[in-house]
Amino acid sequence: MPLRAGALHCCPLHARARTPPPPPRWRRSAQQAGAHAFEPFYNGALLAFKVGNFQDSWEQVSRALELYPDHSDSQELLKQLKAQFTML
Repeated sequence: MPLRAGALHCCPLHARARTPPPPPRWRRSAQQAGAHAFEPFYNGALLAFKVGNFQDSWEQVSRALELYPDHSDSQELLKQLKAQFTML
């Protein structure tokens, strides 16, 4: 399946607009096509967090931070996830 134009950055738009997110295969395609870029992983982590899939969010934000350790939004999301896991 070819990568859709804008697939690397479509997730935040859906999250803000409260529209259904793109199918997981598009997010995974963006992550595979841009394995060197942190954005697809951060965007996927944010969406997973918003729908309550904390384990998937943790895995994706960890990957984003491997690629770009200084990304403040990813660091903040990781803090929120740690707090969430502490409460469980």
